[in-house]
This record gives sequence, C-alpha cells and structure tokens, in this order.
Amino acid sequence: MRRWCFLVGFLSFFAAKAEAQNWPSFRGPNGSGIADDQNLPVSWNVEDSTNVLWKTPIAGLAHSSPIIWGDQVFLTTAIAREGTADLSTGEGDSAGYTSSKDLGRQTWLIYGLDKNTGKTLWQAASADGDLAGYASPRLIEHKGLRIVLTLTAKAMIGVNADTGQLLWRFPHESYADENVLTPLFQDGHIFVSTPKAGSVKWKLNVEGDKASVTEVWRSKELDSHHDGIILIADHIYGASRIYNKLQWVCLNWEFGEKEYAHDGAGRGSVTYADGHLYTYSEKGVMALVKATPQEFNVISKFDVPNQSEGPFWAHPVVCNGRLYLRHSDYLYVYDVGLE
Repeated sequence: MRRWCFLVGFLSFFAAKAEAQNWPSFRGPNGSGIADDQNLPVSWNVEDSTNVLWKTPIAGLAHSSPIIWGDQVFLTTAIAREGTADLSTGEGDSAGYTSSKDLGRQTWLIYGLDKNTGKTLWQAASADGDLAGYASPRLIEHKGLRIVLTLTAKAMIGVNADTGQLLWRFPHESYADENVLTPLFQDGHIFVSTPKAGSVKWKLNVEGDKASVTEVWRSKELDSHHDGIILIADHIYGASRIYNKLQWVCLNWEFGEKEYAHDGAGRGSVTYADGHLYTYSEKGVMALVKATPQEFNVISKFDVPNQSEGPFWAHPVVCNGRLYLRHSDYLYVYDVGLE
C-alpha cells in the first residue's frame, strides 16, 4: 500500500524537541535505533507476565512502529471498510516482491494509547476517507491550541494534536492528487501551493478547543509542485508548475498579488540564506538570487556537473558556510562561507 493514513507522517514531527525518555520518531530520537535506557531486564515471559506490563489488541493490519511521547503511545493501522475484502499485504523473498491483491477499500486510523495501561485514549480516522497526500505535516500552536496541519490527497486539514480530533477539512484538489507542500504558518494564517490548484491563504480561527479556517485569498499565479516555498519579509517565493510557464514567482503575502514572474535559471527547488534565494533548477543550474520583490536579480550562477541520469530534484542545503547539492548518486559540497 503506497500511501498511509494522513497522520502517519505527524508521528515524526516531535523529534525536534525529543528527550531521552521519549521515542519520538521511527527508530528513535535520531533515527539510529539506539536507546539510552540502561540496566534493562534480560528475560521476558508472556505466559506468566514476567516483565510484561500490558498488551492491547489493535484492529486492522499495518506494519508501523510505535511512537512514545510523554504518557502516550501512538500507532497507525488500516481496517477494511464494511462489505469490502479483507486486508492483505504483498509478499517477498530474495527473488523479489509481489504486490498485494487487496482491492478492497480501507479506513486509515491512528491510535493514542495510555503508556501505562495500554488503554485507547482516542482514535482518529482519515478525514472523509482521504488517502494521504505527499505533504509532511507541521505542528503549530495558536491561542493555546496545538494543531497538526497537513494536506491529504484531497484537502487541507487541521487535527488537534492532543486528542486526534479533526478540527476542519477544507477541500484542496490538485493535479493528480499531488498535494506536496508542507503548509506554511505565519501570524495566524496558513498557506499552501500545489499544482493547478494554485496558492491559497487561510485565516486560522481558534476558540478554546475548536478551530476553523476562513479563506483570505486565492491565486493561480503560483502553483508549486515539490520545489518548496520561501516566505520571508512578507513575500512568497517559489517556482510555478503549470501556470506562468514554469517561471519563478513572487507573491505579496498580505493580498496574494504577483510582484513578478521570471524564467530565472529554470524551475526548481529553493532554499533561503543571508538575504538570497538559492535556486536549484531541474536541469542542474544553481543560481544565487537576491530575495527582493522588486525584481528577480541573479547575482551569480553555475552548472552542476551532470554525471547521473534524471532531473535535479533534491533541495539545496546551506549549513555552516557550505552549500550541499545532490544529483542522483552524487553529492557536491561547495564552500560558500566568508573569506
């Protein structure tokens, strides 16, 4: 099954503030599979409950690993919808893999369990039965309410991070269901941009434990694919996919008005550092662009060696005075620090 419950990805966002007593993401705090626990028992016996605290049944079928944060355990699963075929998975061995023949429809769930008892505290189903989008979720806090923002295949949703309750589902359908962008959040507003659907900005309304969104503006001028968006100094920068013929576009954050559209060095991914946009085109051209809404001003550019097949889709990384650029099976590192 290629797509998971819309909340599967949210299990990893806690990693930024992970503590030793938590297991905040797949394979632990650093993705290493190494735990800090010491002086652990060396034997267990399920039959007589030796060193077994509890067990709890989880409906459905899934292979996801548990996530532990605070007093809760989070786990995902899929259950067959009423009247459809039973769930099944693909099979594999050293010779290859066979896809699942499960043609039934499933409901995707996430469980919140009590860490000390295994009791189910809450469970949340996929919004309106949506499949997952490609977007990574974002955790925000607004007026005391913690909310997980993400895109499913068909909508922009908000979920109460503490209870799993769906707060809203706002339809947002893109070309081929390619909702990729992680939603941006600034000053009580949410922004997404996706192919053909374009860009949308919503105002977030919170009252106690309830929340909703109100559309502020919508624009077809910028419809980002998987290239990323930069929001800096009240302006949005990104590459358009279908509209504006793959050009680089700058929008005003407040009203969504287009400041410019420019070919640049070609559509691609983007990172911001020190007042500049580092644009990395699909054809391997790295361009340094002044981040200003007045014009698309290319300061310098160069061609990244093309030693592999396929487009240049990895996003550029600027860290500690170095620029990291990947293309397929090569990683190039450039010194961009001060002399």
